[in-house]
Amino acid sequence: MGINNLLLAASCVLLFFLFAFEVNGHFSSSRGTAGEVRKVISCGYGKSRNGKDFIAEEISINDNRNSAGALNNGVLYLKLETKKGSWYPETHDGDPLPVYAFAEEGKPMQIPGPIIRVTEGTIINAEVHNTIPGQPLVLHGFYSRPGNDKDSISIPYGQTYKVQFRAGKAGTYFYWASDGTYKDDYTGLPYFTDSQLYGALIIDPPDARPDPQERIFMIGIWNDTSAGHLTNDSEKLIINGLTWPYTERLFYQTKIPVHWRLINASNQEHPMHLHGFFYTVTSRGNADSDHVYKDREKYLSVTELLLPHQTMSVTWTPEREGNWLFHCHTLVHIMAGSFLRKEPEMTEEQMSNISTHARDAMGGLLMGITVTSSNKEIKAAPDKEVKERELTLVIRKKRATSTR
Repeated sequence: MGINNLLLAASCVLLFFLFAFEVNGHFSSSRGTAGEVRKVISCGYGKSRNGKDFIAEEISINDNRNSAGALNNGVLYLKLETKKGSWYPETHDGDPLPVYAFAEEGKPMQIPGPIIRVTEGTIINAEVHNTIPGQPLVLHGFYSRPGNDKDSISIPYGQTYKVQFRAGKAGTYFYWASDGTYKDDYTGLPYFTDSQLYGALIIDPPDARPDPQERIFMIGIWNDTSAGHLTNDSEKLIINGLTWPYTERLFYQTKIPVHWRLINASNQEHPMHLHGFFYTVTSRGNADSDHVYKDREKYLSVTELLLPHQTMSVTWTPEREGNWLFHCHTLVHIMAGSFLRKEPEMTEEQMSNISTHARDAMGGLLMGITVTSSNKEIKAAPDKEVKERELTLVIRKKRATSTR
């Protein structure tokens, strides 16, 4: 066999395998300039991000402020689909992650998925179309609350699931899905390309008007364990689709109550800690049931543990101005570093600088909070000028004390 025939045979074998991987739905990301959309056929994820072309729709970041679907005469009509796309949990200067996500029909994909928010008694008429090739999609959460997570639905590729159910009891819930390919050994929950298939489902009491400033935060994790074990080296921890320092900044005024709902849609537990203030826990639950506390059951907390797929609602009132943090208290979940973009090493000067250290020496499950004076406090401030005072600071060496 001549050299030309050998090259032809080798090329055919290579093209066969590339085609096989494309048919099975595998795709990888690449480094490119902001907004570039390119294509590559690849045999894997994670480590295969090698700078080749990649085409996929970019996934939008959802701040959970606008409810999905159309409400008509007490019925919410909702059409969702599951798709694969490019997700930027950080910045377009780095690589995207190829993941699956929910989208409203005819609208961009979102992480978290489209939020469903209705009042008790609302009938939800939903359709979910699966466009993800490969294993059938296993869908959870499209049933009346309280519910049973074992009531899942399998949706083959190209098929649409139609369902109608009454919303049920008021509370904080969510829906999620998995293709069943990769699961965490301990929780049985997804951690790879299907780890971002989730969205909030909020049911409000019929006689209560929701706070328009209330925020809903969904915690997620993407982890590449294609090597066969969990690793922190290729892990992304996010709140509402973004990781610090790209998470949303929150701005509040003193003396004005703040209401949050937190949903741990990830496969790991997170002790969620608020700097500077206590918060009152007003409910605890999970994807399928929620216990809204009566006044005598509510309690103060500064760090509350959320197990995988648990939820809670909290309220707190900023008492002091300043810059604060809300974050997971697990150290490895707030560590700096990125495998998606190149990061310059911090100098000693930067490490000692508060502003650069806060921005560049942390990462993951963090949100920044800025509290300013409320309008009432500003109006109540005296108009007269305050005289300057002269202060003398004395620095002395402290005498050593015995430890015996």
